[in-house]
Amino acid sequence: MTDLSVGDHVHVTAARDSPGIYRVVGVDGRGVTLLHVGDDEGRRVHTGETVRFERDALTEVESTAPPTSSGPGAATVAYWSARAFGAELAARPLPAGVGGVLVFAPLVVAVPSPVGGVLTAVGGLLLALVGSGRLRG
Repeated sequence: MTDLSVGDHVHVTAARDSPGIYRVVGVDGRGVTLLHVGDDEGRRVHTGETVRFERDALTEVESTAPPTSSGPGAATVAYWSARAFGAELAARPLPAGVGGVLVFAPLVVAVPSPVGGVLTAVGGLLLALVGSGRLRG
C-alpha cells in the first residue's frame, strides 16, 4: 500500500506492539506517520501513540474505515443523565406535574392551535428547568 494520504485510516496487523486502527498524520518520500485511533475491534481509543512506517514496510497495513465510538460511554452518560433528570422531577412533584399538565393538555382538551403551542412550550420549559435542577430552592 503506497497510495496513503493524510487523513486515511489503516489497520495495522498484530505484527506491531499495538495492533488496531491508525490515522495517517504524515506522509513523505520515505514513509508515513500514523496515530493510533482505534483498537482491533474498531472502537475509538485515545492513546496519543504514533508509529512510523518506512515505504518498504507498508505491506503490514491495509486500508480500513475510521473507528466507531468509544464503546458504551455515550449510552452510559445518556442513562445517568436521564436518571438524574427523573430524580429531579420526582423531588419536585408540584412544578413537574404542572409542566406535564401544560405539555399534554392540548392533546386532551380542545384549545386553539396557537394557545396549545404556547401551553406546550411553557410546559416543556418548566419541565426542563425542574429536571435540570435549575429550580432548586
